[in-house]
Amino acid sequence: MRPCRKNIVLLPVLLSLILGAASAGEMEKKVEGMGFAFLTRERLDCSSAIPIATDTVLMQENRTAPNNVTNYSCSPGLDQSGGERVYRVDLVAETRVTVTLDPADCDLDLWLVRYCDEAYCSEYSAGVDQERLDLCLDDGEWYFVVDGYGGASGDYTVSFTFGDCGAPQEGETCAFPLDLCAYAGGDFEIPYSTLLAEDDYSTDFGGCTGYTAHGGDIVYSVTLDPGGLIDVTQTGDYDMVLYLVTDCEDVVGSCVAGSDNCCSGIIETVTYTSEFGGTYYLIVDGYTGEGSGSLVGTVTGCAGVASENESWGGVKNRFR
Repeated sequence: MRPCRKNIVLLPVLLSLILGAASAGEMEKKVEGMGFAFLTRERLDCSSAIPIATDTVLMQENRTAPNNVTNYSCSPGLDQSGGERVYRVDLVAETRVTVTLDPADCDLDLWLVRYCDEAYCSEYSAGVDQERLDLCLDDGEWYFVVDGYGGASGDYTVSFTFGDCGAPQEGETCAFPLDLCAYAGGDFEIPYSTLLAEDDYSTDFGGCTGYTAHGGDIVYSVTLDPGGLIDVTQTGDYDMVLYLVTDCEDVVGSCVAGSDNCCSGIIETVTYTSEFGGTYYLIVDGYTGEGSGSLVGTVTGCAGVASENESWGGVKNRFR
């Protein structure tokens, strides 16, 4: 039986000094995921993939599963040397698919790939406890893979639910952002939750925050006059990411400010003064997962907005 504990590749004490207080496992995985290892062309074996067509809950194990893949293109630095259990989902139309993985006592991760090929990894969840993917997927064949981090193996429960993607909610994408200028003119504290949010936007290694961001995200917009200021601190109960962009089609190339500290519960702060003015999108994201918290800060110099404080009663009903 493979061990449920993973190999230590960096000194936890040194990491804690550099990155702040957090669990050693979570810190190690985040730092390891920064690696630029080339993807080994091993090829996932889907010949025994379990077909999933309706809402399903399964109790499984990966002890006896083959280990054909150790790296996925989504995050090639993470060692996935445990056995893989593969699940196939065939969709005839765009569908919301939610997959939740609950390991019994091991560090198992959840991956989504197309074409039964780890080089076509679409999304992943790689924390140290429960893993979850909640996505609107196009029609076609998709493969969800349960793999073991650092050779981990053990029992787990995995659940699949299917639903209607429906109309986009306010804040779901840059096409339907929440208006941060509604809170201009004074200090604010805005509660938020990404627990039902999809992963619409992500950053790449070395771009904007220096890390990837594969958690669910919500979007706020702010249109500033020249000299306008946005100063926001993100608090929450998960490993958060916060970044400010001008073009949501190119979040890395258009990023003007970003923050991603390790690990769960560690605050993120974005402060930016617009030299020429314009519209910016503040993306509230997560390193690999979702959670809830608050945005605390101030916005000044919103285009067309008076500097007087807006009353609390005028903004509280806008909370997500």
